[in-house]
Amino acid sequence: MILDYLDVITADNLKDALLMQEKNVFSVPDAKLPVNKKDRPRFTTINPEYGQRLTGLAQDLSTYLTDDSLPRPFLYLILGPPGAGKSFLIKQLIKFLPLSDLNSGQPIIFQKANLSEMVEPRELHPLYLNIQKNTANNRSTVTLLDEFDIKWSGGSAIKYLINPIYDGEFWSGSEFKKFGKCAFFFAGSYLQDLETLLKTQKILAGVNLNEFLFDLYFALRKEGDVAGMQEVHEMQSLSYLHEKWRADVDPHTDTIFYLSSLEKIKDFLSRVAGNIFEILDVSYPLHVTVDEFVLRGENAEPSSRVKLHEVISYVSHRLEAEGNKDEQKTIAEYGKDENPLLEYKNMILCERVLRVVDFLKGRFEDTFKATNGIYIDRKLLNFLTVAPLINGMRSLEQLVGKLRKPEGDTIKAHRFKSTDISMIVYEADKFGDPERVWTELMANNPSAPKTTGDMILVPAE
Repeated sequence: MILDYLDVITADNLKDALLMQEKNVFSVPDAKLPVNKKDRPRFTTINPEYGQRLTGLAQDLSTYLTDDSLPRPFLYLILGPPGAGKSFLIKQLIKFLPLSDLNSGQPIIFQKANLSEMVEPRELHPLYLNIQKNTANNRSTVTLLDEFDIKWSGGSAIKYLINPIYDGEFWSGSEFKKFGKCAFFFAGSYLQDLETLLKTQKILAGVNLNEFLFDLYFALRKEGDVAGMQEVHEMQSLSYLHEKWRADVDPHTDTIFYLSSLEKIKDFLSRVAGNIFEILDVSYPLHVTVDEFVLRGENAEPSSRVKLHEVISYVSHRLEAEGNKDEQKTIAEYGKDENPLLEYKNMILCERVLRVVDFLKGRFEDTFKATNGIYIDRKLLNFLTVAPLINGMRSLEQLVGKLRKPEGDTIKAHRFKSTDISMIVYEADKFGDPERVWTELMANNPSAPKTTGDMILVPAE
């Protein structure tokens, strides 16, 4: 079943959308990993391909925690922009793991540290001591190290992490102390997406041209080869101009060069060894195609914001699920009846609806508990879903926080002042009015189903 956002937002209630997410809560139909029913996680998805990646991450961690032949710490790199929900993902992952399957039968301890708030390596020691104490009490520890790619006193913080995260021990000042089996998750301040990671790895795998030219220059200078020095100088100038051009063309270039310059970054990536998870970014759900409000139509050109590898991955998974073996041929012919970009945009929007529902249930928990659900003006729900956010899920939480408390079981339409949301929503003037956003959506998709009323029900369960 593939959800269509226009069908979802114009329906009487969100029951079908919420039922579909249940199939992909860290799980796919054939997954063998059981779910802890007592405390279901709230990190949900309607995207089967993304659900499969979530399940793979959960299975990897569960296997590690139950396999005594894996003594080294479990390492995973989590990619995503600020506010994407990296900490939330790890906490929900821990809730998912069935305690009866773990050797200790005890709850998993979660701890988090932001390395940008530290000034020296010894501040990491309390984290290691917590792991050591938990291990002695037969309990597993999961640690999230945020902004691990910063520098301390001009040096890379990564170089101080290499030995502890790989060997499971740290230098206390007088001796090496082991802290036992544990899991480390890493989130970067600069390393936020797969594209940046791949470009950084490509640079690390190649020759450092500038370093080579400097070495060559000084070698020629030692030999007194003035003509050779002049040629190298010209090559250095050309190399500089090329790098400057690349930086102007690609705004991520400076970030990539910064990452590639971090001490021990190559060693770090070799230890992570492909354990990488990229969070689906739903902060800008309409900008998959150039025509932002178009959800149905034959022609849809991609915008510069869309990650084509995500679209290809999603479409490939769809084709595989439909039993089609000849993927390349079918992708080439995909546009005959359906448009993969518009279908992907629909998926992103349906995914965003789930995030909005989670925040509504958190914000108005008492109302949901006292009723069978909560009614919300569909124009307002649509606005919360499609508004382009500046700071990811944090901005969405702020938007939901601006809603008035329900009257009975109903959240009525709310007119946001663009000045109030200018730090939360891109193009706040354009997206400040739910009525205007709704009109744009309906006008650009004349085949949208007709609604039966202004309100839509968000079920309690």
